[in-house]
Amino acid sequence: MFTDGRGYSLIELLWVTFLGTLLVGGLLSAVHQAQTWTSNLGLLVESEENAALVPLVLSSFVTSAGNNRFAGSWEGFSITGDEVSLLSDISGPDGRPDESLTDPFERVHLRAKEGNLQLRSGDGSFQPILVGVSAFSADRPSQSLSLFEVESATSRELLATRKTVTTRIQLLLALPNYRPNLFAEVDE
Repeated sequence: MFTDGRGYSLIELLWVTFLGTLLVGGLLSAVHQAQTWTSNLGLLVESEENAALVPLVLSSFVTSAGNNRFAGSWEGFSITGDEVSLLSDISGPDGRPDESLTDPFERVHLRAKEGNLQLRSGDGSFQPILVGVSAFSADRPSQSLSLFEVESATSRELLATRKTVTTRIQLLLALPNYRPNLFAEVDE
């Protein structure tokens, strides 16, 4: 330690510097690992949250598709390329179906583009409703059923693995309104 009361020797100072460097390096490594872990966890939670919203969003638009009380000449559920069209006469000026598709959300179009699930109502433009959607497809297995497959991916690669993580959801939705009304509307 002290040789003659004047301070530490050079070897002691080098030894303390080496140990201090190891201690600070270990601390910085632990902080870096914690930041990587929390970043990856945030990405995974974001992807899972987006995937959890898919059934809610799709069912709110799909289940009313085909509501055609006046037996109009339009197809309530159609697939054209990568776009799904949902038509439904759900309301009119007096709150009842009116044989036209002019009210908001009576003509809905869905597609996946630029990493988003996008929706267009009427003649408007496509707007993103869910982010992180890497794939979207639809099928019609029967007159009263619709099948959707949606893939949600992390917005960037996970730091530790350099891979994106995807969550695939298959959703089979009934089309309970997909038929003309059995009884004609009666005006009083």
